Amino acid sequence: MLSGLSVPLVGLVDAFVVGRLPQPEALGAVALGGWLFDLIFWSVGFLRMGTTGLVAQASGRGDELEVSASFARAFCLALALGLGLTALAPLCLEPLLSALSGGEPLIVSPAHSYLSARLLGGTAALINYACLGWLLGRGRAKTALLLQLTLNLLNVALSLRWGPLEGVAGVGWASAVAQWCVMGLGVGVVGRLCPWPAWRALKARLWLSEPWRALLSLSGDLFVRTALLLSVFGAVNAISARLGPIALSANALLLHLQTLQAFALDGFAHGVEVMTGEAVGERASERLRATLKAAWRLTMGTAALIALTYALAHPWLLRQLSAHEGVIERAEGLIIWAVLSPLISAPCFLLDGVMIGATRSADMRRGMIYSALTFTLSAALLVPTWGAHGLWAA
Repeated sequence: MLSGLSVPLVGLVDAFVVGRLPQPEALGAVALGGWLFDLIFWSVGFLRMGTTGLVAQASGRGDELEVSASFARAFCLALALGLGLTALAPLCLEPLLSALSGGEPLIVSPAHSYLSARLLGGTAALINYACLGWLLGRGRAKTALLLQLTLNLLNVALSLRWGPLEGVAGVGWASAVAQWCVMGLGVGVVGRLCPWPAWRALKARLWLSEPWRALLSLSGDLFVRTALLLSVFGAVNAISARLGPIALSANALLLHLQTLQAFALDGFAHGVEVMTGEAVGERASERLRATLKAAWRLTMGTAALIALTYALAHPWLLRQLSAHEGVIERAEGLIIWAVLSPLISAPCFLLDGVMIGATRSADMRRGMIYSALTFTLSAALLVPTWGAHGLWAA
């Protein structure tokens, strides 16, 4: 949970920095650019989730050779995908941002500056996913925490330094530089902890077709799941932009609160991933049931605390993220959705962890297809009548 909470800390600091720039539209532009980066690179988040499940199950079976080979496969895939995406992404930035913002130049220009800078760290971000997934799969949560804290605190420090000087581009550069610094550290840590076998044995296992098929099948399902999830968030930003720049910035504040709760509740999901994977590998059904009961109680209790915190402290929280009264006033009118969200979404985060640990990726893919269709139909019906409230209800 501590590791996860350090991730939205970066977004909150970025909002703090950008929310104090002279242009109120800058906050919405960074939200839009950040979502597009996530769509491009978090869609490959299967490198983290898939690696965790496969490594945890290999550890449960006592197969140390597969533990090492799983990281080697994830690293090779991350490197290839990272270089390819970083090369291709700039070609479609302008038309995508224009389409998402309705062609609003006050949003497109700063969003392009932010995203162009942040893309420089794309390859490093994917390799960091592989490192984090391996560490979590081995139950090295403290080491993963230290790497995440290093990444995010470095990002925060650089954003506070470069953001006021260079604007939204400085915030993007901060993210890219932090990713490359921590990538070097992460690869070194995994290289030291990994139970490397003889090179000949690893090479033989690395290129076996069956593990690659398992990884790519798992990755394909998780790619569809993550792409649909991010597409829904993209639709929220695109619809918000059409409701006006102030509405986009107000919804960006609420999305920061959504991200904060998501990464907090994901702490339980990450723990369940490892414990589920080990229990499945050992075929220990009683242990699995005990894990799920404890995780359910902790997840729902934490969700209730988050909802209570948002209900009581939202005026202070929103004023830490923006200095523009119009944006804050619009966000306060929608705060009920931020209060309800943890209670509704907490079981989804927990089940994510269960399915990843059990490598039941097809179930995750189907569930997200149903969810995305529900959102699309609900938004089409509710937004024309209720505006931003209809969007959050959907």
